[in-house]
Parts: sequence; C-alpha cells; structure tokens
Amino acid sequence: CGKPTLRSVDRCIECRDEKLYFTKARSFGLYETVLKDVIVEFKYNHIKSLTEVLAQLLYEAYLKYYKNTLFDSMEFVPMTRKDKKLRGFNQSELLTKRLAKITKIPVSGFLVKVRKTESQMALKLSKRKKNLVGAFDFCGDKGKCGSNILLIDDVYTTGCTVSECSKVLLENGAKNVYVLTLARSTLV
Repeated sequence: CGKPTLRSVDRCIECRDEKLYFTKARSFGLYETVLKDVIVEFKYNHIKSLTEVLAQLLYEAYLKYYKNTLFDSMEFVPMTRKDKKLRGFNQSELLTKRLAKITKIPVSGFLVKVRKTESQMALKLSKRKKNLVGAFDFCGDKGKCGSNILLIDDVYTTGCTVSECSKVLLENGAKNVYVLTLARSTLV
C-alpha cells in the first residue's frame, strides 16, 4: 500500500489481512505539514489554481515509481454529481487531467460514483469499507479500459476508496490498477 513502515511488508498490520484490489499504491509525500496545508486549501477552500503545482508533484512521483510501467489509461476517483456541483470541481479529476497532459496518457473516465456515501473522514476504519461497497460503477464497454490503469486521487488514508474503485475496474477488464496520490496519511 506504500505506507512507510519499519516492518517487512508481510507483517504490515494495516494491509496484512485486507484484500486490496490494486497492484501497488504510491504517493508523492506524507499527508502532513506543508503538503497537507496545500491539499486542504486546494480541496476545501476551492483554490483550483493549485492544480498545476500539485500535478507537478504527482508527475515527480509518477517518474519515481511508475516511469517504466506502460499505462493504457488514467482514471480518477469520481464524486457524485451533487457533491461535484457543491464543491464546484472534483480535485482528483483536475489532477488527473493535468497529469495526463504531461504524460500523454489518456484519461478514460469510466468510473462513476452512483450513490452518496458518508464522508470517509467521519468514519472509523471498521466502517469505511462498508460505506463504499457498491458506491462506484463502470460506465464504459466492458473490456475497453485497457490492461494497466493508473488511478489518481489526492490522499490515500486507508485505501478503501482506491481499492473499491480498483475492484470495479478489474471487474470490467483491467488486468492491473496502480494508484498514485499526492499524499499518504500515516494515521489510521
């Protein structure tokens, strides 16, 4: 899952007993200090002008972790239409589209969020996974999403959101889903 740890991966208590549907997840940095402040400004204070600089950070992480991986397309974590209208934008979509221009990897946009869920931030770990079951769907032709998908989001906390999105992509023809986020929370 990409969480910094002193233990060996097979002894990681966070994902040892979890079924994660993605192949690998990596982040630019930790969700703390300046990076956290900038993401909060971008996401909750609607500072869309930060898209460019944040996409550059994603691109640095892409080069570090995925430079030699051939991706058929990129996907972003979707929001419901209502939530997107309330916020005015989907931060993951903005980041993905800007990163796509830099990398020349097409954005597929096959994922849709089909039902409102409780805010993941407000839930305990035990309820986060259940909250997202059935929340995402595929809106393309099955088998058309390509073999290797790069899924983009802003923050990886527990992995429930990106894992559920990955599951939908895999059920619809993807072979591997790789995750790239701006920040990785160390708190769970």
